[in-house]
Amino acid sequence: KRPADSLFTPKKGRDIIEQMGDVGRQQRVLAQKAGQVVDRLAAENAALRAQIAKLATDLDASKPYTKKKVKENPNDGFATLQAIVEPQRASERAPKRRRANEPVIDEEVLQEAQDTIIHGLERIRDLEEC
Repeated sequence: KRPADSLFTPKKGRDIIEQMGDVGRQQRVLAQKAGQVVDRLAAENAALRAQIAKLATDLDASKPYTKKKVKENPNDGFATLQAIVEPQRASERAPKRRRANEPVIDEEVLQEAQDTIIHGLERIRDLEEC
């Protein structure tokens, strides 16, 4: 625990009220409202961080896997040098693009989603600076 007279940066709404000490009703109500805002922004920050982590994981999962398997002759004891080098060279080339059904995306919805993500990232950056 911190001493009662020390000031510190509040991490949650209750910290603001605890730092106020004995004050009047108006100051206490103001501190409670500020605490609610801090709690709401912290929850929003956590939700946005979780969403960003999920999107990053989804992006990593969608990358193509390009490792090629070495084809071995079952009659030989080991794979030949040529059988090893061939898949390595194939792995270095860009993978073939697979044609997928492209979803129909409404440009207005896409722009709104991008704006929301950008706004959320700016809010996170602002909260981290405080």
